[in-house]
Amino acid sequence: MHEPVEVLYDNYGVPHIYAQNDEDAYYALGYVHAQDRLFQMEMIRRAASGRLSEILGPDLLKTDKLFRTLGINKFAREQAQKYLNADTSAFQKAALAYQKGINQFVKTGTTPLEFTIMGIPKTDFTPEDIYLAVGFMSFGFAEGLRVDPVLEKIRNELGDTYLKDLAVLTPANGEIIKNFNGSARQASVQTKASDSMIAFFSEALEKIPVPLWQGSNGLVIAGNRTASGSPILANDTHIGFSQPAVWYEAHLETPNFRFYGHHIAGIPFGLLGQNDFCGWGLTMFENDDTDFFVEEFDDNGKVKYKGEWVDVVWRKELIKVKGQLDVEIVIPVTPHGNVINEVIDFTEEAKPTALYWALNQLSNESLQAAYELNHAHYVCSGRTCRFSIFVTRP
Repeated sequence: MHEPVEVLYDNYGVPHIYAQNDEDAYYALGYVHAQDRLFQMEMIRRAASGRLSEILGPDLLKTDKLFRTLGINKFAREQAQKYLNADTSAFQKAALAYQKGINQFVKTGTTPLEFTIMGIPKTDFTPEDIYLAVGFMSFGFAEGLRVDPVLEKIRNELGDTYLKDLAVLTPANGEIIKNFNGSARQASVQTKASDSMIAFFSEALEKIPVPLWQGSNGLVIAGNRTASGSPILANDTHIGFSQPAVWYEAHLETPNFRFYGHHIAGIPFGLLGQNDFCGWGLTMFENDDTDFFVEEFDDNGKVKYKGEWVDVVWRKELIKVKGQLDVEIVIPVTPHGNVINEVIDFTEEAKPTALYWALNQLSNESLQAAYELNHAHYVCSGRTCRFSIFVTRP
């Protein structure tokens, strides 16, 4: 660190960090976060990257295969290279300082009991691990992975009428986004294929040793409707109880920055909290960001995409399994996404099925957004002030 930092824990175990500059504050946050939650950080990065079998054995192999096929490890590598390969911007300096603090505890802190009991080696955290935590959080909101196969089964076996009560179909007066020029046709997913997906996702997800983060809601009450005359913000993130808790409360204070809020293990910036200017919550509108595509391959290993035969990329993943030989899986990647047949016990007649997930298709700036939220403030010009989220302090 550049200057002395003081950390005081209150009666509830919440650290209050007082530093002279932002980088030292985030360095100290990384250290105390690891001091309290290193095992949690370790399990999240292993779950997201498909490395649980390495320490827990073959019972977690199906879960590892799922996460390797989802490609969160590839997502993390790409986003870390794109956004955290330098320390020039404010959010980069803060994020990398946080990670340096984690690694300082890894090197010098007391080894958590879980690491000793399970024989887990302590290793440094990298920028990829930040995005593994981001990817794991995004996975918890990807409801389509579990919902779409169930709806497909209902439609194939019982008909569209049975879907009406679930209100999953586009309403008659709904505006259709014109993003496809071809003609609509019924999907040809086999009923047994949807059964296989339902069973696989259910079994694989039940074995994850860290809780998923699902759903939320929030409300704001105007000051003219409250007894105090001030507005009230209420936020319920719907995250289940666990030990340790998913959220990590912390208070950071420097001469030009004060923040109190809740962090996710491995992510440097609070996702909900308050500063001197505002408070905010977090609620997830669970967009339909996943789709399954039935693919058509030819004898040369090409796949049909928009009426043309295009090349398939073959991605290999090597999974280490405690007490057993390594397991290699080969994942075909089409323009739609990763083909999931390798990891799901489909019946022989099931056609190759690719999973489209927006996480793997788009650049991810959630880390920058969280930093900007933490540093949100008013910008004043003359007698006019406006609230700014995406303008950082000088």
